[in-house]
Amino acid sequence: MNRPLFKKADFILIAAVLLVAAALFLLVPKERGRYAEVYVNGKVVATLDLTKNTTASVTGAPSVTIEVKDGAAAFVASDCPDKVCIHTGFVSVSGQTAVCLPNRVQLRIKGGDDDVNLDAVVY
Repeated sequence: MNRPLFKKADFILIAAVLLVAAALFLLVPKERGRYAEVYVNGKVVATLDLTKNTTASVTGAPSVTIEVKDGAAAFVASDCPDKVCIHTGFVSVSGQTAVCLPNRVQLRIKGGDDDVNLDAVVY
């Protein structure tokens, strides 16, 4: 009973499966870039690329500043009385939102592979 463990057809099948897997890996699109949209009174006033670290003042809201750092965005300065927007911290997942209600400014993360009809983001 000296039969080989693998036959020639087994090697051909394994090679075919590996080739299909490699082709799918190379052909599947990479993650789309995430970005942050800044809204004032419900209208988009800025779009920030999350791959570039930057600080921006919000047009239409005189004392609101947003920082983009390491793929996330946050309110870092605001003249609102309670500073809840600043304490929200950095948001980075598509669908996450930070809001400065007194100044009517909204920061919303968009894009990426996880931007598919989210019902909720749970941490």
